[in-house]
Amino acid sequence: MTLGNTPESWGAVSKLLHWAIVLMILGQFTLALLADRLPLGIEKIALLSRHKSLGITILGLALLRLAWRAAFPVPALPAHTKPFERSLARGTHVALYGLLIAMPLSGWLMSSARNFPVSWFGIVQLPDLISPGDAAYRAMHETHEAIAALLLLVALLHVAGALKHHFIYRDNVLRRMLPVVAVLSVLGCALATAAAPSAVPAAAPAAAPKKLPTVAHKAVPTARFLLDPAASALEFSFMQAGATSKGRFLKFSAELNWAGPTALDRSQLVVSVQSSSIDTQDTERDNLLRGSDLFASDRYPTARFVSSAFATTGPGRYAIRGTLTIRDRARPATLSDIELRFVTEAGREVAYLNGNATLRRLDFGVGQGEWQSTEWVGNEIRIQFRTRLTRAP
Repeated sequence: MTLGNTPESWGAVSKLLHWAIVLMILGQFTLALLADRLPLGIEKIALLSRHKSLGITILGLALLRLAWRAAFPVPALPAHTKPFERSLARGTHVALYGLLIAMPLSGWLMSSARNFPVSWFGIVQLPDLISPGDAAYRAMHETHEAIAALLLLVALLHVAGALKHHFIYRDNVLRRMLPVVAVLSVLGCALATAAAPSAVPAAAPAAAPKKLPTVAHKAVPTARFLLDPAASALEFSFMQAGATSKGRFLKFSAELNWAGPTALDRSQLVVSVQSSSIDTQDTERDNLLRGSDLFASDRYPTARFVSSAFATTGPGRYAIRGTLTIRDRARPATLSDIELRFVTEAGREVAYLNGNATLRRLDFGVGQGEWQSTEWVGNEIRIQFRTRLTRAP
């Protein structure tokens, strides 16, 4: 068997690509049906992650097969094939290639519209194709399902044509595309491994955070600054199914009592965040995050950071140590590289406080039951904040 096609038969590469795509499509329908029956949880995230990775693989293989088809001759149909059958076969092939490209693209668009970035087997994160939005998600979801139904219909027509050639015309149209059994076996084992849901291992208990020394705080600050919510943002990012997902909190407050760089022991920062205001641009995921296994917003509505010490790390930059409390679990926390600058705007003193921090959600109990696993949802959460605070009268 040659690698390339000949006018009489398909080559090894064409056969391998054809049957690899067939098996992956079968796996895709299986994964989609299994995932649709599950509520949003670890198992569903795992199934959908494999579904997306196989979809991107199909997209790449379909494009590769088109390029291979252009480089080598396509075996001719037998002479007894009727003209309408030739036209139907040509149209079916064009439709199949178009649908094999359109279906993963629509799924990619759908995932982007839901703010669930696509990762290819956790190796490469693909860029979002469109901005998140409910209307775009609904449109792409309907499109994806319509393409899937059409692909199934065209594939059945393609199979019917092959069977007709084999059992009625008794020619070699089907036989010349049949693969080597060993190739099918290898691909079948790989597909079964990718499609089977893996057991979710219990996470090891989170290590106790290292205690940081605290500095006694003195009262009587010299200036009080309060958050300007309209000009401030509190965002976060985390790993989900091999891709970085992002979100934000819409409601939070901050108060900075500032005694100046020469009296840092009399300065204090207090931040309060309403956990129910979490926004990942996906309603189902937001409701899950507010639930009892994660933030439990009904029982613990507020997360709070209270500083205990400021330290200078450079011109206009500080490390702020304090205590962070989430779900009534208080842990030492340090904002290690914070920019703090003061300006006068419209005759009023304004403070800009910007920076980031990393925390582990399991240290605060944000992850009960299956969510203690970090296989599909990471433990580390990256916090980014940009705040504007105005001096109180």
